[in-house]
Parts: sequence; structure tokens; C-alpha cells
Amino acid sequence: MTKTNDHLLSEMEVTLENIVKICKEGGINANINPDGGLRVQGEILVMLINIIPHLKLIRFFAFAEFKEDAPKEEKYRFVNDVNDKMIFTRFSISLKSEDRFLADYTLSYENGILEFQIIAALRLLEETTIGAVRAIDTFDIVQ
Repeated sequence: MTKTNDHLLSEMEVTLENIVKICKEGGINANINPDGGLRVQGEILVMLINIIPHLKLIRFFAFAEFKEDAPKEEKYRFVNDVNDKMIFTRFSISLKSEDRFLADYTLSYENGILEFQIIAALRLLEETTIGAVRAIDTFDIVQ
């Protein structure tokens, strides 16, 4: 693997180990979790990356917590509002806990992917998630 971010990774080169290397070369702290995913520390958010090999997809996740006293209906209104206004990222409320909302993005690596696309997707996911909270959380329900 070269040090340039315009290097094309083949489908076979899209591994968590290679994504860790790409992140570290891009100045981003990333480590493989024991559960098989990748944990990435952004500037503000922690993000997760999973590879779905049979679909040739990389899935990026970020999450934030709602405030404890946030009304359920306001949580759902917030998520609906950000989905109406944000294009890049999909937002949802966690199935495990209604105290957390998720942001995710899925990127295809069929026929290969540029290293730059992986770094750009991480940065854009963090920016759109933080931007959504700052611009759309008019009820002040996100921590």
C-alpha cells in the first residue's frame, strides 16, 4: 500500500487492517475492536466501521446521547427533521436504547475504492452528525 490517499484499494484489499493503516496515515486514531469492528476517534465523535464482504459495503456509524429528560416524541421529531434536511447521513434511534440516536452511511467498494473516499466518508459523517445537532436540535435534547 502506498502513502498517497489516491491509491485504489482492490476489493480484496478492503480489510479492517488496511482501513486502520489508512486512518493512521490520515492522522485519525483507529483500532480494531474484539467484536470485529473498527473504532475510530474523530475530532469530537467516536465512530464505528464494519465491512460487509458479501455485499461489498463499508458501513460507517456515529452516535450521540439524548438528554435523560428528553421527551420521546421530541426525540423522534428530531430524527425525522434531520432525515428531512440532511442528505449524506441517515439518522435513527437505537433499537437497544431510545436514549441514543445513530448516524450511519454506507459506501460501496465494488471494483475497488480510493483511500481518500474512506477518510472523506469518516470526516463527512462526523461533520454532518455534529452539524445536524447544532442546526436542527431546536429542542435542546441532545447531550
